[in-house]
Order: sequence, then structure tokens, then C-alpha cells
Amino acid sequence: MPKTLTLGPGTVRERLLSGLVRVCYTPLRADMLRLDLCSGAFIGLMTAEGQGYSRNDRRMRPWIALPVEVAFAGGTSRVGWELVAGALIPARRNDFGIYGVGVAYQSPPIGGLLSLRVFGTVPLLW
Repeated sequence: MPKTLTLGPGTVRERLLSGLVRVCYTPLRADMLRLDLCSGAFIGLMTAEGQGYSRNDRRMRPWIALPVEVAFAGGTSRVGWELVAGALIPARRNDFGIYGVGVAYQSPPIGGLLSLRVFGTVPLLW
């Protein structure tokens, strides 16, 4: 979801578009419930665009974060759910600033993730 920040005489609109590559290990499984330990990589593109300044620029930078997650999941072979809590550790912190005004976005050293996912499977017929 894009976010717009007011800074000085103008605004900065920032966006993040990313995807996830994920690998999990399941140390505990009981009937239709399981506990997973997961990691992988969020890979994306971060964009910031200034408007209302003497020079309006748009900058794009790659964004990579390494997740460390614990997932509690359950369901059947067709429909399932997953509750995930984790930390996101950025491989490189990207900050955006406006010359003469200040920093529009300063990335934190670690982020958090909490999600509830519902999914279904469809068998492929060959």
C-alpha cells in the first residue's frame, strides 16, 4: 500500500512491491496441525517520489530482507490456514532524503511480520 508523507513544502509518496521465496522446516506435526520454522528472502523494489519541491525526483532501489519466522498451520489436503510471526532483517537499509529539508524515510534495522493466510489446493489433471 503506498504511503504519502508530508515533509516541508511538498510530499513524498513511497511504495514497496515485493515477492517471497520461502523454505520451512517442520519440527512438530500432530494430525492436521503443524509448527514450522521458516526463512528465505523477500525481494522487491522500493520507490519514493517527491512532489511540490523545486526539483521533483523519483528514485527506485532494490529491497531485500531476510525473514526469520515461526508458523502455526493446520487444515486438510484441500484447504488450510497459517498464522505467521516473524522478524524481517533488511540486507541493505534504504533511506530517502530531500536535499535541504531532511530525511523522508529512514528504514528501521529490523521489522516485524504478523500474518494470517488462508489457502487452497487444486489438483492438476494431466
